[in-house]
Amino acid sequence: MKEEEKEEAEEKEEEEEEEKEEDNNDIKKKTAKKRRRGEEKIRLCGHEEEDRRREDSLCNSAASATTATAAANAAAAVATSDPNATGAATAHATAAPYELGASVAQWLASPT
Repeated sequence: MKEEEKEEAEEKEEEEEEEKEEDNNDIKKKTAKKRRRGEEKIRLCGHEEEDRRREDSLCNSAASATTATAAANAAAAVATSDPNATGAATAHATAAPYELGASVAQWLASPT
């Protein structure tokens, strides 16, 4: 009886060890899978951030170009309505994109 009990105990221990090894392998697989997913998410987020920065840059460039074009068009309109103001309008048209914080209306209304 004692020998049978010892054998059964040894078999149980072996089975438990095998189960632990299987559990550990499963955990390692799951951990590796999560790590790969996390790395992929980080990589994707990095690309999204770059795309967002490019879009912001393009929008800012377009806004600057639109403002400069509007200012030049307004200056040209002033120049054509008053033939004596050609020099002043040209000076304003070249200076407008560099003035910060002034609206186009204020800029056009200001004296030379």
